[in-house]
Amino acid sequence: IEIYEDGQSRKVMKHRDSLRVGSEVYQHGHLSDQLIEEVTIALREFRSRCHEFDVHRVRAVATAAIRDADNAQEALDRIRNGSGIELEIITGAAEAQLMVQAVTTRIDLSHGTSVLADLGSGSLELAVITDGQVATVSSLPLGALLLHARIIIASPDEDASPLALLDKHLESQREMLADALPSKGADRCLALGGNAEDLSALIANEPRNGRKNILAVPTTSLRPWAERLAKMTIAERVKQLDLRPDRADTILPAAVIFDQITSITGVNLLTVPHISISEGLLEDLLAGGGQNIA
Repeated sequence: IEIYEDGQSRKVMKHRDSLRVGSEVYQHGHLSDQLIEEVTIALREFRSRCHEFDVHRVRAVATAAIRDADNAQEALDRIRNGSGIELEIITGAAEAQLMVQAVTTRIDLSHGTSVLADLGSGSLELAVITDGQVATVSSLPLGALLLHARIIIASPDEDASPLALLDKHLESQREMLADALPSKGADRCLALGGNAEDLSALIANEPRNGRKNILAVPTTSLRPWAERLAKMTIAERVKQLDLRPDRADTILPAAVIFDQITSITGVNLLTVPHISISEGLLEDLLAGGGQNIA
């Protein structure tokens, strides 16, 4: 990101490496040597890009997938020694605060009750904002990849429908989910994360790549899409819906989660603002956070 003297900014470069850290952690409990090396290489290349653009300060965080690994600290030490970048494990509450920071600096939530839901691989971050003030923030163990790995893949019942497995698990977690949401409903629900963006684009039959504006889809479409996705194999979702493999497996749990949230809150539209916690990290970095890199 380049910052101008008047405070305006522009994105110079954006790069994404899909390392699927959560897939390994939520199936095996730890990070393998190979995956640690892949993360190290990715951060080493990121550091080289920073040098190319004369960047001297960065903010690097690790979220639920690394947070939940048995060998998290050992992995972080090896990654730091190999890449020169210190990954900071942040709590679920800190993730939720970054989400709030990212959204509220870009969208006016000063009236009514708003629910922000950021669905990641290992956790679901929720924030309730009432008349512009943060009422509650929560982090729940309901990440899309976690649910795929531990509820669908790990199920001993090979004949069970993936949707039935998810419904059964979410029913057991409904009280926990409801406790994190406003008891009297909400005026709006904003969904963040790649699953929310791809799911809403599928529902609206709009292109997914490069979209930046806000997209709102009817919540009544979430359950039918969950049922449609459940009838397809992951390979079929990739081929027929043009989804990346690392999205095709998690989009079903995402549809079920967002259906549950909107059902509890009673909203008619699920709004996807195409904002991520990276914007919150940027705000934090501009405020003096982060680390210097040589």
